[in-house]
Amino acid sequence: MNNRFFGWPYSTVYSSRKTIAIKLNPDRSITVKAPYGTSAKTVHDVLRRHMSLIMTNMGRLYDSGVGGEEAKKKNDFLKGTLALGGREVPYEVTYSDRNSLSVKINHDATVLVRAPAGTSQKTIEEFVERKSDWIFEHFSQIEGELEKLSDIVEYKKILVFGEKFDLVKSYGSKIADGVVYYNAPSAIMPLFVKNYGGDLVKLTRRIAGQMGVKPSRVEIKSYKSRWGCCDSSGVITLNYKLLMIPRSQQEYVIVHELCHLFEMNHSKRFWTLVGSVMPDYKEREKMAHEYDFLLRLYP
Repeated sequence: MNNRFFGWPYSTVYSSRKTIAIKLNPDRSITVKAPYGTSAKTVHDVLRRHMSLIMTNMGRLYDSGVGGEEAKKKNDFLKGTLALGGREVPYEVTYSDRNSLSVKINHDATVLVRAPAGTSQKTIEEFVERKSDWIFEHFSQIEGELEKLSDIVEYKKILVFGEKFDLVKSYGSKIADGVVYYNAPSAIMPLFVKNYGGDLVKLTRRIAGQMGVKPSRVEIKSYKSRWGCCDSSGVITLNYKLLMIPRSQQEYVIVHELCHLFEMNHSKRFWTLVGSVMPDYKEREKMAHEYDFLLRLYP
């Protein structure tokens, strides 16, 4: 495989099929299934249009480890696809003890279907088909928003407190004069923590003081699916990727986690508490979710 897409090797398999499909393999390579005669440019354009989906779901393979049955299970959701605007859009299905089907377009343009345990594949496919107009409208809107940030997804730019910095591959790693120099994706977290982590911890302790609470410890880690957490021992753990988003959204996440020191749930009482500390939390929360695509973009 000599072709690469953001560092991942990919191959194209041609057949008499009518549409292009993308498969992520357990070894973190990409297989593109295309009709005979499809040009290399068309294949690459399709990969670019699906870049947020690929990066998000490739992160799931990294989370599960290289190869093995677990990686295959993580990849099973790719079997669900919906034809939207002449394209095949993958969707993931999660099962629980809920009573009805629902569909959600995440802020990273992934499609999630929630289904009651035991729901047949046929029932899910019929539900998704009925909702296709709604899915297409919202999917296109979110994908359009992500397209504006394609330079970030392509590792040409990186956000620092909501501002775009140039992202340059270099022998060393540093942040200087509006440029983030890095030698590998794994260097991004320590670079951000070294330069800005102390400020995030200070901000957390300042807000905690204003709220009259005292976390037992404040830590910074990397998460692929959340901005932060609070455990039962009072430890507040924040995602280093918070350092990429604006201060207003950082403050919302911090207040959210600190409120869990009082209420370890998301009950009505919890949200009332959040609102008493931060009256505009709903607006801040909505804006924070616009950056969710960053969660799986970086290690």
